[in-house]
Amino acid sequence: MSDYGFNEEETESQEVFNGPKALRDLVERQKADLKAVTDEMNALRSRVREAELGKAFTAKGLPEKAMGLFPKDVEPTDEKITEWVSQYGDLFGMSKQGETSQGTQANESAVQTPPAVPNEAQSQFQQMSAVSTGAAPMAGNPAYNDLQKAIANPNLHEEMSLDEWRALLRRAGEAV
Repeated sequence: MSDYGFNEEETESQEVFNGPKALRDLVERQKADLKAVTDEMNALRSRVREAELGKAFTAKGLPEKAMGLFPKDVEPTDEKITEWVSQYGDLFGMSKQGETSQGTQANESAVQTPPAVPNEAQSQFQQMSAVSTGAAPMAGNPAYNDLQKAIANPNLHEEMSLDEWRALLRRAGEAV
């Protein structure tokens, strides 16, 4: 018996390459496959991360838009999310949660308190309210009514001169 062709079965089951071009093509196909799998894996990671953040933010009573502000490089674990809420929760109307006796933060619902308004702002608001409640309506003023009719007239520039317009504005302003 001759040794010629004793490995024929092995070569038939394996892919036969005819030179370096075939190897380059194989490497390019494998690179493309790897890129496709990597892109799909990154997309799935993003979806899983978004779902985890959504569950955690809903449980803590945060709005969904706040998920976009959570750092991308931080793993969305319960501890990290709780830490982030304790730092930035006041931006979303949540008060800072207190420490419990074991040293972990309480999972109680946040109590919202109205913001403190300075005394100066309160007095300014009262002045504005007093002016608006004591003001006489302009609708009963004949000069104001004439001004409203003139403004509503589409042919105003043809029917009224500039001097007449200025006089009408002056009368309406003096009536106030």
